[in-house]
Amino acid sequence: MSVVPVATSRVVVDDDGSAVRVTIPARRRAAWFLVAMLPMWAIGETLAIRELLHPTATGLSAGFLVPWLAGWSLGGLFGVGALAWMAVGREIVELRSDALVHARTLLGLRREWVYELATVKNLRTGPWPQARLQALRRFNDVAATPEFWGLVGGPIVFDYGAKTVRCGAALEEEAEGAQIVERFKHRNARLRGS
Repeated sequence: MSVVPVATSRVVVDDDGSAVRVTIPARRRAAWFLVAMLPMWAIGETLAIRELLHPTATGLSAGFLVPWLAGWSLGGLFGVGALAWMAVGREIVELRSDALVHARTLLGLRREWVYELATVKNLRTGPWPQARLQALRRFNDVAATPEFWGLVGGPIVFDYGAKTVRCGAALEEEAEGAQIVERFKHRNARLRGS
């Protein structure tokens, strides 16, 4: 009989007495695919630029190459951005005395959403909505969903006015979200009764 090892978390929790900050590294999902595809993308980009600057007998006109190159470049930028997010992106959920802050950081850039703690209600963990889970399971839809890239959603859920907010998209398991929610509720009694 072999014993299943206890799962460990990638989450880093920092409690400085005035706030609890949970830092969640971005998922590394499909990074291998991007690492394999980006060199091929770069070759295609280089060949298209070369053809545009020095036309050959391929018969490709500038009327075709310019829009194609624009679309190809946008796709490549998305791929580079997604790879950067997977390599060094961080999602932060922070409980302050007066606010619940959700932020994403990448290469020194930070985007944050601040929720007044008095308005945060029903802090809990929750599974993905069933319709989104079904979409994620279909291969064609997987790469097109922001959930796949760890950009939206997550198992940490709360109500903010008439809106339901989800965060912790990079958490691999609902259990990790439950640990964070319990820590926040332990820290702030207002969240226990909400």
